[in-house]
Amino acid sequence: MPLVTEPNRQLPERSQWGRCLLLCDGAAVQRTAKALADRYVVAHHQRPQEGLTMLQMREPNRGEAFLLGELPTASAAVSLRDSNGNTIYGGVVLMHHDQDFAVAAAIIDAVVAAAWTGAEDAAQLITEGWQRLCHEDAIRGALLTRTTVDFALLEAADDDEEDDDA
Repeated sequence: MPLVTEPNRQLPERSQWGRCLLLCDGAAVQRTAKALADRYVVAHHQRPQEGLTMLQMREPNRGEAFLLGELPTASAAVSLRDSNGNTIYGGVVLMHHDQDFAVAAAIIDAVVAAAWTGAEDAAQLITEGWQRLCHEDAIRGALLTRTTVDFALLEAADDDEEDDDA
């Protein structure tokens, strides 16, 4: 997964921040976002939403679309203004069921992206989530490797059966 290098810190790409925050303690994310919201003026650019989203996929052989199922989603888009009148924007769409968490993640997204005061604590949460995500990906990769099927062995068995029939 790609990393973005900032002064003295490595963070995943911004598109991964919400996913990283989902792997952190929800109370810690809410506390950090509240501390940032107390420091800046927060405005919603769209009403935070939560609900179910239908996941559409394409069948690879014929290219026909089909609906795989419903996923819980939450989204938020916010702006933050500091005492000097500077404005920054943040937003997320998460596979999660809590719009309050989405608002907290959007606030963290804005502050870390702009490197405003308070970004260090928020970036630490993203880093913790990134480490958990990398660990989970390593476990999934190991499981995938262990469950890989070698179909060449099946072909060899079919060839042996054909030889026996002859």
